[in-house]
Amino acid sequence: MARGEEARESALARVVEDIGALVCGYPNVTDLYYCIEGTSVGVVVIAQKPMTRPIQELLNGFSQKLSETLPEISWNLSASPLPPPSGSNFCKTNLTLQ
Repeated sequence: MARGEEARESALARVVEDIGALVCGYPNVTDLYYCIEGTSVGVVVIAQKPMTRPIQELLNGFSQKLSETLPEISWNLSASPLPPPSGSNFCKTNLTLQ
């Protein structure tokens, strides 16, 4: 992996951490999964009802800001009561208050 690519992946990983910090204090938010592939970043926040919709709205606003700040990256941020299917490229990360 080239240095520029490593720096980009590291920066994207920090954004994923920021998303985790944003949502971790909300009730019924249990996990965060992410997948970074090239210029595409997917994040799934596991939020049980009734928090699924409010977390999705929060993520929509965050995604819009990210698209303005880093337009070369495709952002797919979602809230779901279920984790991504096993065998997908998503990795689980810890949610902790920072």
